[in-house]
Amino acid sequence: MNAAAQAIEVQTELGAFHELGKAYTALAIAQTRRGHLEEATVSFQTAAEALERARYRSGRARAELFCAFLHARRGRLDAALASARWSVEELIAAEVYPTLIMMAEQFLEAIAMADPEISAAAERARGQIQPLDSLDTLQARTAALVTALLES
Repeated sequence: MNAAAQAIEVQTELGAFHELGKAYTALAIAQTRRGHLEEATVSFQTAAEALERARYRSGRARAELFCAFLHARRGRLDAALASARWSVEELIAAEVYPTLIMMAEQFLEAIAMADPEISAAAERARGQIQPLDSLDTLQARTAALVTALLES
């Protein structure tokens, strides 16, 4: 997490809000994985503020999807579902990150909150993905990430 702290310091000095938002998102993801949920909450909030200020729509949507994992870890499944839905809507509107849309479906299945609209979006997204190896291998990697982020 020291690297994230250094990146945050540099991006703050530069006033690069989109990069600052990405750095706080990365820090929040690491904090979530380590079970530092209070710190992750603050980091996700700071990321959202920076990404909104930068008007970085897809970065904000990516941060919100990972924030859904934090909600789930806290037992706030309705908030997790709302975050995943909002994130997927934004990713579709921005026409980016089909892999994250697919991962959103995997996440909701893992927390037993499947959503037909997200499943349909994930099916369309899978048709857009051109993995380096195979779609099955990519799905296995994203499923492993989902599991790692949900572990307590």
